[in-house]
Amino acid sequence: MSQSTAHHVEGRVQLAARPPVRVKGKADPVVHYQALGFRKARRAELSRQWEEPLVDRQEELAQIRHALEEVTAGEGRVIVVHGEAGIGKSRLVMEEIERVRQRGLTVLTTACLSYGQDTPYLPWSELLRALMEIPEEGEPAVRLERLRAGMERIGAGEWAPVIGEMLGLPVEETPLTASLTPRLRQQRLFDLTLALIRQRAVPPGLVLVIEDAHWADEASLALLDYLARNLREVPIGLLVVHRPDERLDDRWRELPHSLYVLVEELPSLAVQEMITHLLEGGEAPESLLRLIQEKAQGNPLFAEEMVRALKEGGALRRDNGRWSLDARLSEEQIPDTVHGLLQSRIDRLAETDRRVLQVAACIGQSFSARILTGVYPYGGPADTLSRSLERLTSLGWTTLDPLSSPPTYFFRHTLTREVAYESLAYRRRRELHRRIGEFIERERGEGLPRPYNLLAYHFYQGQVWDKAADYALRAGEVARHEYANEAAVAQFRRALEAAEEGARSGLELTPARLQAHEGLADVLAVVGEYDRALEHYAAARELVESWPPGDERARRLADLCRRTAEVYERKSEYDAALQWLQKGLGVLGREEFLEAARIYRLGAGIYHRLGQNDQAIAWCQRSLQIASACEDPGKHRTLAHLYFLMAEIYRRYGDLEEAVRYARQSVKAYQALRDLFGASQAYNTLGNVYFELGEWSEAARFYRQGMEIKEKVGDVYGQAVIANNLGEVLLYQGDLEAALQVYERSLKIWERLGATFGIAVLHNNLAAVHIRSREWEDAWNHLRCSLELFKEIKVEDWLPEVYRHMAEAAAGLGRVDDALAYAAASLEMARKYKMQLEEGIAARVLGDVYHQLGREEWALQELEGSLKLLETLDSPYETARTHLALARFHADMGRKEEARSHLIQAVEIFQQLGAGLDLEEARRLEV
Repeated sequence: MSQSTAHHVEGRVQLAARPPVRVKGKADPVVHYQALGFRKARRAELSRQWEEPLVDRQEELAQIRHALEEVTAGEGRVIVVHGEAGIGKSRLVMEEIERVRQRGLTVLTTACLSYGQDTPYLPWSELLRALMEIPEEGEPAVRLERLRAGMERIGAGEWAPVIGEMLGLPVEETPLTASLTPRLRQQRLFDLTLALIRQRAVPPGLVLVIEDAHWADEASLALLDYLARNLREVPIGLLVVHRPDERLDDRWRELPHSLYVLVEELPSLAVQEMITHLLEGGEAPESLLRLIQEKAQGNPLFAEEMVRALKEGGALRRDNGRWSLDARLSEEQIPDTVHGLLQSRIDRLAETDRRVLQVAACIGQSFSARILTGVYPYGGPADTLSRSLERLTSLGWTTLDPLSSPPTYFFRHTLTREVAYESLAYRRRRELHRRIGEFIERERGEGLPRPYNLLAYHFYQGQVWDKAADYALRAGEVARHEYANEAAVAQFRRALEAAEEGARSGLELTPARLQAHEGLADVLAVVGEYDRALEHYAAARELVESWPPGDERARRLADLCRRTAEVYERKSEYDAALQWLQKGLGVLGREEFLEAARIYRLGAGIYHRLGQNDQAIAWCQRSLQIASACEDPGKHRTLAHLYFLMAEIYRRYGDLEEAVRYARQSVKAYQALRDLFGASQAYNTLGNVYFELGEWSEAARFYRQGMEIKEKVGDVYGQAVIANNLGEVLLYQGDLEAALQVYERSLKIWERLGATFGIAVLHNNLAAVHIRSREWEDAWNHLRCSLELFKEIKVEDWLPEVYRHMAEAAAGLGRVDDALAYAAASLEMARKYKMQLEEGIAARVLGDVYHQLGREEWALQELEGSLKLLETLDSPYETARTHLALARFHADMGRKEEARSHLIQAVEIFQQLGAGLDLEEARRLEV
């Protein structure tokens, strides 16, 4: 069948994409599909079954409808529907969803769970399984084949391990994925998810519904942020439903393609209409309407549950077709909250039905009949559960997925599940969680991936402390690997609490406690919670110090000292960091272990940051000696990092030949490790060194090699950085058109990432290109954006350059007084931050402005000061530009000999560097 036919039937028919074939009348090969049979329904493709009509939501419905009409027109929209619990958000959304489904749009829904807030990407995993037709259960080989097929459709087959990890499908790492850092792995996950969604967003469009987003984990919200920024020109609707939540209330409001729909209480007439329907068309007694209006306050769920509770309790009865409310019923007998109403209904259920509802609530928002049967502790006839589930569904507690096998049920409202769960006695709740955890273990069997987060949750709630600690540690490691740091912290904390509870119960869980403290410290350091990280490192050291003396104890303590030092380095407390490194060397005793090499490497970096490059090089050399001599297999990665650091140190030290040597060694070392990310970083450093050597063509070659790897591994952040460096080379070479293209590419990447700092830098750099092109207005507009963004994020060390460019642009526009103010501000800030290169350039610009104002003595003083400073910094290009400025100054003053002397020096340097545009400018100067 054709792609258009496949699009309309894929919700109910299992399809297989076939290779493209040529068809008469079509210029390009056509993708076609083979029908394999009917398939099971998926949670992500189902909507809740609503019996009640939607009342008095015309305005809100019109807003959503208009936004989704724009989706069918090819525009992406973010639609946020928010309001209090039970106010009718989901009912409103599903009304419109059913309409757009009938119009041919693909709709996938998912929900965040209250007990899934520590599981990274939980709602997205459900959507991605739906996008790639991967069943939640079944043969692993079938599921893996679906994953690979889905990835191949977007041309990303070798990236399957990244998506597989999110879905709990183990795929062997490829050379590309094996070298990804956690941060880069997350970015690649975001890119791949966007590509998978784009691939399914064929006309008339795709709608993704995310319910209960107030329970989303932070990693899921970060992915949602990324998608929301990058779907503007694709027919995709992101429909987010949530209760009031500080994290979400205005999260996407500034996006031009966002729509916020607030769902508020129903007016009294609408509530009356809803009650009439609930009473099957019968007239509602006035006393009932008054009571509901007083209690429900326009909340439709409250009103509905009141009617159900009154009917089930016998207070609301129908006699001879007329409804009446028991006159003896007092207002005080009706609970004041929807929670109270739901609890009163649960209390009135038959014992078996109440037990089934509570056990199901312990399982989760959705549950299969199989797991319910497997964990139900009360016994009874064989058909007990099926009959009870039928009754619960008829009473409006649950909804059956009619196409699922085995049968799967959902709680009709999240509040229903919450209240049913809370109604369980703590002892019974613990027992059920234990049984559920054990059932999942049995179902997964040996050798199959297990849902660590879910197992950790159930065993923790069931107080099976050793298993809770074990699974939480595993879940924490997975979250850390996915760069889902908040989830990792939550899991490591759960592991620590379980291990400590277990220890108090007499279990030996010291290894788990140590691993939890270390995991917490590592991740807290990454997210900037430095003091808390130090507390956990201290606790870890205390545990290790209780070990018997020996090499294992010494090496572990030394490593903890080094990691403690890393935290102090991040806090910029360098003296404390160096003290901890010395402590690490002290506890190690002998410097023959790899831990010593790592300590010296970290210390070298700290000394380098402090400007003590002699000491930095000495520590590098000591690290190199130890790492080279030891037998530890981890030494090769340490050496690669060390070569990279030494290249950077020698570059800053001014010994560019040594910098080249070590940069080349780091490239080779990373390549031997198949560490593509490390190799790309080393190529960038090589480019930087050759740029400073004035060998711009070589610099551009290495930047391009680094860029090629960055593109291959999907490091968009790294691509933006290298594009920025390459743009500078092209700018200096005078290829302004190429520089403009590279900078614009970099700007698009930063905007896609939402990285304000990068966006600010690129506006500044684009201004520099326009200045060289004498396009003053364009330059000024970019500089205004750059300055505003840098001030917004409180970054000041870039302001000297921005102000310098503003001085040049203002001078070009004829606003010489403004140019003078900006040039003076640039020079002042450069001196404040001890940025000598920037100081020398700013002095030249200030001299040019003084010359334009006719203040010749001041102009000459600034220009000569610029030349003197730049010559000491070994900056040939900027030195040559100041020679040219002096040549121009002396020529204007009629001093031809001085002008000629400076011009000759400028031309010689420009020729050596290949600075074509500057060379042309110099040759046009007549002296």
